Amino acid sequence: RSRPAVCLPACLSVCLSLSLLYLCCAGPLLLNWMPVMSSHERLCDFLNLLVNIIHYNSTYLDDHVISGLVQYSCAICDRFEPVAAVLKACLSVFDSVLRYSCLPVNALRPLIVTLCLSVNREAVCHTSWQLVSNLLGTHLGDK
Repeated sequence: RSRPAVCLPACLSVCLSLSLLYLCCAGPLLLNWMPVMSSHERLCDFLNLLVNIIHYNSTYLDDHVISGLVQYSCAICDRFEPVAAVLKACLSVFDSVLRYSCLPVNALRPLIVTLCLSVNREAVCHTSWQLVSNLLGTHLGDK
């Protein structure tokens, strides 16, 4: 029996268009999940997923998505301040945004407030200072 011939360029084109569709829809989907996941027991795992998505796919995340993710993460930091693991995961999200994306201006104020509050926590003090230093080195550092 002979196998039917598969057109490799057509298969690659379909796979590429499906992956681009996924990447374009992933940001709004994650943004919609933030309120639900902020009260979930696997919150740290979800925040680590955000870190990976921002790290490897930040090109496909729009400014309003990045801004929403940062603002929700700031709210999570305010709500879960005593939990060091949650604070560290949120700071990792901020670090990924500052390193691999462009922080929107409307997310600047909540981020600064959160960093100022977290710098007083011993468990995340050094990380918070490092993020403030990284923030000052971005395009928003002179604002």
